[in-house]
Amino acid sequence: MHLNKEEVATWRLDPVTSEILRRLRQERWESLENMASGTTLGTTAAETTQHTADAVGYIRGLDYVLEFQGDPEPEKEQQDDE
Repeated sequence: MHLNKEEVATWRLDPVTSEILRRLRQERWESLENMASGTTLGTTAAETTQHTADAVGYIRGLDYVLEFQGDPEPEKEQQDDE
């Protein structure tokens, strides 16, 4: 299914969607704050790396949803006039 920019913009205006997006922004902020305060620190370097990678992946997933504007428009094939 292709989602164009207009469809996504309409979806974002829905009151339920607006509330969900607000909560996702809050969750993203809290996750960043937690990571900045050291919640991803483990007892070993490997554990810290894994916890941090998990947190970054979680935040990137939230970013994808929050920043989604629609699917890119398919490129139109250029036709030669010759």
